[in-house]
Amino acid sequence: KEHARIVIEMTKASPEPYEDLLLSDYPEKNLSKVNALALKYATTKEAKQQISNDINEKMKPKVDAKIANLNPLAQKAVRKAVKKCIEEAVDKSVDEAIKRIDTKDKPTKCDNHTTDRSIK
Repeated sequence: KEHARIVIEMTKASPEPYEDLLLSDYPEKNLSKVNALALKYATTKEAKQQISNDINEKMKPKVDAKIANLNPLAQKAVRKAVKKCIEEAVDKSVDEAIKRIDTKDKPTKCDNHTTDRSIK
C-alpha cells in the first residue's frame, strides 16, 4: 500500500524530487522483476498483432503492385498468405528476441553514467 501511495504521489508531483530514487529503495520490485513484467506486457498477443498489422500496411502497396495482373480471387489469396506469413514471422522473431534478453539484475546506464539500478 505504501508503494502505491508513493507512485500516486509521484504522478501528481513534478519529477524533480524523485530523480534519484533507486529500485533498491523498493525491494519488492527488483530489476529482474521489473524487466520481466515489461517483457510480458511488451510481448502480448495484441502487441504482436499490432506489429504485424503495421508491417502489413507498409508492405500492402508493394504487394498490390506485384499482384495487379492477377484475377481478384488470386489477389485475395496472395494478400491472405502474405498477412499470415508476416504474423508468423513477427511471432517467431519476438519470441526468439525475448529468449535472448537477459532479465538478471545488473546496473543500468542512465544519462551516460552507470548507476546502481537507477530509475532516472
